[in-house]
Amino acid sequence: MAQNKIIRTGPVAVTATMANVYSPPTTTGGSTSGTTVTNTYVILRHIRVVNTTATAASIIGFINTVSATGAAGKEFFAGGVGTTAYTSGGISVAAGSYIDWYGQVRLDVGEYFVAAASTTGLTIECEGEIGIA
Repeated sequence: MAQNKIIRTGPVAVTATMANVYSPPTTTGGSTSGTTVTNTYVILRHIRVVNTTATAASIIGFINTVSATGAAGKEFFAGGVGTTAYTSGGISVAAGSYIDWYGQVRLDVGEYFVAAASTTGLTIECEGEIGIA
């Protein structure tokens, strides 16, 4: 019986430039299986953003099919404005504090969880499960 495995990504520094936080990997079938390709998926269950600075900072996050790009209508973790870099909005993280998100969001191969911050000093870490699609 197939079973998902627990994963953790990061911590990763979040900057003002939009960047990939996580994207599920692709795998290829065995050497005798021809061109069979098996894809993976990830279920995000927990996200933590930590502010290591002495001032508040904001984060925006999107699920998109384009690497390192945010887009209107693709807001996920923290709404706001930004395409290739942070523009405005998002969730404010108090100085020297953190925020937690709990839920259940599936990312399939070809989907990217991307984020950007209003300033440097934020780190993000995700926990969840990875499985074979």
